[in-house]
Amino acid sequence: MVISSFVCVVFFGIKCYTKITKALKHSKMSSHYAKSIQKQLFQALVLQTLVPVVLMYVPVGILYMFPMLNIDVGFISCFVTATVEIYRAVDPLPTMFIVENFRKTIMCKKKELKKKTIEYHIAQIRVSGGCKDPNKK
Repeated sequence: MVISSFVCVVFFGIKCYTKITKALKHSKMSSHYAKSIQKQLFQALVLQTLVPVVLMYVPVGILYMFPMLNIDVGFISCFVTATVEIYRAVDPLPTMFIVENFRKTIMCKKKELKKKTIEYHIAQIRVSGGCKDPNKK
């Protein structure tokens, strides 16, 4: 069952890759930004496919195979439980860090934060009626 599911993921992943690359080549999108977003989303999709493979398919497959090979699964059963539970937290991370707009928002670069703070203070000064120079009387 695990193998058939994995084969489906690989088959449809390759099919998706070929269709997306063909569509991007023949696309009439003139915007470099739109093409960049498409590539980023595809990369995120590929990594989101690898996350369950690493955290669920491989550990569960090992858990099923070891008893058939007469190998004790004491420690491995705890590891599989942990990896299956970690999956939910790790699954959205590829999208968050590969898509540039999400990454910039999450990382919240200091330059942008300082710039926004300065703009906010300037806006407050304008609303309050301006600055008074202490040297002028």
